[in-house]
Amino acid sequence: MNTRTTVVEKPIELLLVEDNPGDVRLIQEVFKDSKFPININTVQTGEDALDYLRQNAKYSDAVVPELVLLDLNLPKKNGREVLADIKKDSALKDIPVLILTGSHDDSDVRFAYESNANYYIVKPMGTEHFSAMLRYMEDFLVKSLENKGQGRRDLACHIVIKTEAEWNRAIAEQKAVPADSQEADEVAGFVAKSFRMRQLIDMVKTVAKVESTVLITGESGTGKERVAQLLHNESPRAAGPFIAVNCGAITETLLESELFGHARGAFSGATADRAGYFEAANGGTLFLDEIGEISPALQVKLLRVLQERQVRRVGENKSRDVDVRILSATNKDLSQEVAEKRFREDLLYRLKIIEINIPPLRERHEDILPLSRILVEQAAKRMGRVVRGFSPAVGQRLTDYHWPGNVRELENAMERAVALAKGSSVEINELPPDLFAKKNAPAESGTITLLKDVERDLIEDALRKSGGNRIKAAVALGMGVATLYRKLKIYKQEDL
Repeated sequence: MNTRTTVVEKPIELLLVEDNPGDVRLIQEVFKDSKFPININTVQTGEDALDYLRQNAKYSDAVVPELVLLDLNLPKKNGREVLADIKKDSALKDIPVLILTGSHDDSDVRFAYESNANYYIVKPMGTEHFSAMLRYMEDFLVKSLENKGQGRRDLACHIVIKTEAEWNRAIAEQKAVPADSQEADEVAGFVAKSFRMRQLIDMVKTVAKVESTVLITGESGTGKERVAQLLHNESPRAAGPFIAVNCGAITETLLESELFGHARGAFSGATADRAGYFEAANGGTLFLDEIGEISPALQVKLLRVLQERQVRRVGENKSRDVDVRILSATNKDLSQEVAEKRFREDLLYRLKIIEINIPPLRERHEDILPLSRILVEQAAKRMGRVVRGFSPAVGQRLTDYHWPGNVRELENAMERAVALAKGSSVEINELPPDLFAKKNAPAESGTITLLKDVERDLIEDALRKSGGNRIKAAVALGMGVATLYRKLKIYKQEDL
């Protein structure tokens, strides 16, 4: 790799057409990391961009940009018009153009395809997206320079990365490890190949550094305790204890004693003084799982601990200081619980300084197969069996299934499959029967399936088959991209 970096002797010229100062700063920051010297020339209007390009194209010794980063939403002459002018100008048409847009409008997507734009990014974009694009651009520039007399632009024009799924692949490839290896898929102990899980882990690592209380939400089986453990491990409290309590698994009377401790004789069976989980977690982290299950009386006492940072053991009158970070989790909608008077609003505010929502497995399709491979390896190791993976048919079934039980259900399925495996890989007949059941039971005779339910099933099936690529799914369904995004937003609200 080092031999390639010496090929580019002159700075690479980029033209950024962007009127948003925040996006300008982001792009400039990302390109500082380039292994090549790069000059970024910035203009704020379409007219200035065309003037700049045409003036440079007139002279043989002028510097023509290797890439134009073009925002569609520009004052006066918009990005569509600028791109059209570039592509019809014989002196400019071969310059690669990366479109930036804050819109999911399907007409913008169609325009990008029809206008032969080389890239298409929907804002707000992350630095990881630009970093991937930067690495791709660098590799193509080096190859073109090494190709005896071939201009850089000739090869650069073949870079086409337009969708979120393609960006995810680019990000994985830039990490210089095989995309399907454990190292490529595991991030901080999580399988995080999908864009959403990588975003979540980045957020967790950021939030871990502060002392704020965090409410972790998500469906059952998504891994809320593992997120809590990661928050602790990445925090300044990592050397202290991490104590997890399932509030839904302990009776109300016993839970109070378990959390706050008790004095000798406080109740029948209290034969000695005992510290509770708050004191035991002193200097570390206390994770309260299923926080939505605690009683109103206990909610009042928990609120006091959060406010005063003191606990009072059952049967005692004195308070004890505690230095504990509180993390909590629930699969309930606590806002709805507040509305129905089952959960205190002031306690929710205290618990939910920061909320981290874990997406269900069906919404991070790219994680299913790498996670399945790791779970097979782990199960095989526990059982002392030589099972190294699964057949293509198994892989297809795993990705087609909707996983209502999320990662926990997948883990159980892989353990069962390894236990029943007759060879060195899991075969289709060794999977649980549930994986072959219809998502929705057939309608009873005389009943009618609602059109909206059929439509949702078709959309979810198209997304699975397209690997989560929403543009491809929309095309396959004969539906506008904007319409698809709107329907997915409705489905998300219905699932809350």
